[in-house]
Amino acid sequence: MNGFFTKLVGVTFDNTDGSSRQQYIAELAETFDVNVKTFLNGKRDLDNPYDDKAVAIYDQQGRQLGYLSRKVNETVAPWLDQGSDLLVEIVNITGGEGSHWGINIWVEKKKASA
Repeated sequence: MNGFFTKLVGVTFDNTDGSSRQQYIAELAETFDVNVKTFLNGKRDLDNPYDDKAVAIYDQQGRQLGYLSRKVNETVAPWLDQGSDLLVEIVNITGGEGSHWGINIWVEKKKASA
């Protein structure tokens, strides 16, 4: 498997520091262009009390936007635990104008770090 499409979950919740994931996504939406690749960062959230395989997703400024779903984590968490990196690319940003923002992404395993 080279990669797959999925969406971020937990985007309607605020971060533990009180910052708004919806606000961060709205800011991304202002400049998002489907013709320009926009990458995000995936990082294991080892202290997550709800999912021991949680993978949090951050923008390039280090702001948390949400998580990968529990089902996706079953595949992706072992990749990260084994030293691989993720390629996470925004495919599109949905919502706005009175509805919640969302992000659809492409996730792919990159080669293991040296």
